[in-house]
Amino acid sequence: SEMPAGVAWDRPEKYLLALADIPHVECRLTCWYLRTSGQMKKDETREWIGVLTRAVQVLDGSAPLKNFLGVVLTVGNYMNGGTNRGQADGFGVDALGKLSTVKASSDSNGTLLQFICNMFNKKYPGELQKLKADVAATAPAARVHLADSESAFRLFSNEVKSAIQMVEKVKANPVKEYKGHSPDPLAETVPAQMKALSEELDAIAVEVQGATESYEKLLVKFAVSGNARTKPTTDFFEMWKSFAMDLSKCD
Repeated sequence: SEMPAGVAWDRPEKYLLALADIPHVECRLTCWYLRTSGQMKKDETREWIGVLTRAVQVLDGSAPLKNFLGVVLTVGNYMNGGTNRGQADGFGVDALGKLSTVKASSDSNGTLLQFICNMFNKKYPGELQKLKADVAATAPAARVHLADSESAFRLFSNEVKSAIQMVEKVKANPVKEYKGHSPDPLAETVPAQMKALSEELDAIAVEVQGATESYEKLLVKFAVSGNARTKPTTDFFEMWKSFAMDLSKCD
């Protein structure tokens, strides 16, 4: 757009008028933004996938944790002997957070958690320290909000796919020259760059789905109702983080 003669435009107006002279400016800016922020989005997504996956693998494969939960169940059945709760096959893992608040006996200052740790030490010598390390290793996952992170990644990926459609329309009717470049890079090189970015994001999407499924399988294993949206990873792993702090006080 040409500036009307005799009009003294301020710098913001001049800037907007200059933008208006650029062909397909919205498409160019959108692709520029997505390409420059694409690496950051890939890196941050792979980071939280790694944090979550490691935490899930620890809880799923920890032999000391499996043995400790067995001792907790044994103690719980003994304490509930003579009641319909005395022959339980399992218990809710949220009960782990209550062990440090219950006294081992009315005439003792020790907690039920300390009592169970003592039993665990006798039955599985040397495993308490391994148990502490395993549970503590899951703490970083308490900062990962899976549902929000997954949604943000999917939104970015969809924006890239929408930009590719915009580029294809431009490619069908390109300008012959742009800023001394002939042919216009928006029609020649940008389409391939955006397609490559989209393919990388599709590959990461498979990893995101895998992390989500692994987390939900872990919920089933620990008999926790819900899924990635109704049982946020922040809540689930915050519980283990608190339990790790309680365990750290046991000898």
